[in-house]
Amino acid sequence: ADAGPRAAFGETPASAHGRVVAREGLTLRDSPRRAGTEVGRRPYGDSVAIHCAMLGERVRGEDRWYLLTDGTWVATPSRSIATEGVPRTC
Repeated sequence: ADAGPRAAFGETPASAHGRVVAREGLTLRDSPRRAGTEVGRRPYGDSVAIHCAMLGERVRGEDRWYLLTDGTWVATPSRSIATEGVPRTC
């Protein structure tokens, strides 16, 4: 079975970094879908390392998801993360 972009996330450095700007923090999921299991949260102001970006299920009008270097996924990054750099495409 193809593990997709998640299989390689630990093999390369972050392509971009960011800071959580959503007051409610970030919900971390195990896949780029709303139905993906919630596996954690990151608080407002926390730093995140972004491995790559890809299109996924649309959430709040946005279909871009970020794969973080810890293997978790974040929806609506333009609303929730102030990004430094442009993440590579997954």
